[in-house]
Amino acid sequence: MSQSLTSVHRRVAVFAAALLSASALAASPAAAAPSLGQTQLALDPILKLGATVAGVRITPIAPAQIGSGGLYFPVTKQSASSSFTNTVKHSGGFQFAYGNVKIGFQNPTLTIKGSPAKGTLSAEPIVNGTVIPWQFPISNVTVTSASTKRGQLTGKTKVTIDPNLIALLNQVLGVSLIKPGQSWATTETLLPAPTVAASTTGK
Repeated sequence: MSQSLTSVHRRVAVFAAALLSASALAASPAAAAPSLGQTQLALDPILKLGATVAGVRITPIAPAQIGSGGLYFPVTKQSASSSFTNTVKHSGGFQFAYGNVKIGFQNPTLTIKGSPAKGTLSAEPIVNGTVIPWQFPISNVTVTSASTKRGQLTGKTKVTIDPNLIALLNQVLGVSLIKPGQSWATTETLLPAPTVAASTTGK
């Protein structure tokens, strides 16, 4: 068998494996809900598939963790209302790596206001290990649901990446990973229910 044909077969095998992995992730989102005081960021299956095929690794930055449902970030401070507006801050982060190039984001913050509830996901960029110590908006978020049950608030959002960040990611990584307007993730946050208006926890 020629080397070129073998290479094609390998690419097809990688694509098929990635497709099965992405399909499994999409089929069982309830398997990994966040714990109280956590936000789960579930990557879009199409993005996950594209990253796998392109050879881009998406990994957590401690204390964030990875699980079957995506990435999990500890909430460090929050003032969320019953409609999941105001601010939710986190520790940890995530990074995209391709070859020796790494670009990541740490200490993500959800800032949401208005009705309908919309806002931004911001974070501190990290490029090849160098932290830029300022919060930059990296995505737009829209609250898709907010509910209170048994003293706990569950807030869910849809995350659409900022076009400027898309250009940066694609340029730094050298691959076309995300397209403008693509919803690249969803989030689910589980918090103690606010008492009167908004409650603040953490320091």
